[in-house]
Amino acid sequence: MKNFEEKLSKISPNERRILQNLSIFWEQITAQEFQRLLKVLELKNPEGKTYSVQYVSLLRNSLIHKGILQNTKEYWGSGFQIADAELKEFFTREAFRENWFGATVARIQTNFPAEEFSRWYYNGERRKFRLLRDYRLSIYQKKFDKTAQLFNQIAESEIIDKAGEIIVQIFSEPFQKEFLGEFNKKFQAEILPSLFEKSYEKSEPTDELWNFVNENKLEDFPIIKGYKIEEMMLRGEIAEAGKLIGEPANLGEIISAATIAFLQKDYAKSVRLYEEGVKLWRKSF
Repeated sequence: MKNFEEKLSKISPNERRILQNLSIFWEQITAQEFQRLLKVLELKNPEGKTYSVQYVSLLRNSLIHKGILQNTKEYWGSGFQIADAELKEFFTREAFRENWFGATVARIQTNFPAEEFSRWYYNGERRKFRLLRDYRLSIYQKKFDKTAQLFNQIAESEIIDKAGEIIVQIFSEPFQKEFLGEFNKKFQAEILPSLFEKSYEKSEPTDELWNFVNENKLEDFPIIKGYKIEEMMLRGEIAEAGKLIGEPANLGEIISAATIAFLQKDYAKSVRLYEEGVKLWRKSF
């Protein structure tokens, strides 16, 4: 996780509250939308007054100078947003612990809905961002019916990869053990592979993830077992990985068993298993 301590020390409590709300808004925002957002949420300046256009401009420039906001340019136009994805998540986690979080989410979604934009051209890009925003918030709020509904729309919009990135951001940097622990085991098992992959990409230890697996008894989920086998093989624990596989029960385990047989110089068994894996792959795809 990046260290934001220096940046955070430069902001006031009032600015922090605004940034928490911007993290809920999530996407790039224009100056006009920022002014409207502050009004919709009934946020006041330190003097207790409504933010004027001039005050908003000064506030924005100040936060950009402090490295908290940055000017950005999406396909549909220019604006600004919180300068780092991890920092967005940091502020949302803070907001999530506040009693105003739910009401703020509702106001933002009501006043800045995805339906505001059509599916076409640059408006379509803004609509996609709004869908991703609402998908992210539905996970924070554990509204699983809405999550499923939004995921279908995200799939239709061909941005599933972006949804996956959001999942990783919500539960990592650092690993959000307690929050993930509030979800059911099936959800946990579906999320953990992405967190393992991120750890592998960054060459980070996975001990904390495996502790979570053990504490929540997720070892028997096939996809989790597959990652365990893979890690054991990478550590050179070939015989132990073979014992864990036992009789291969799926394509991943068949290929791993074939690789283990090859490394143990049992070439006949290796070829047989690879051929079995290829047949199963062709049947599946």
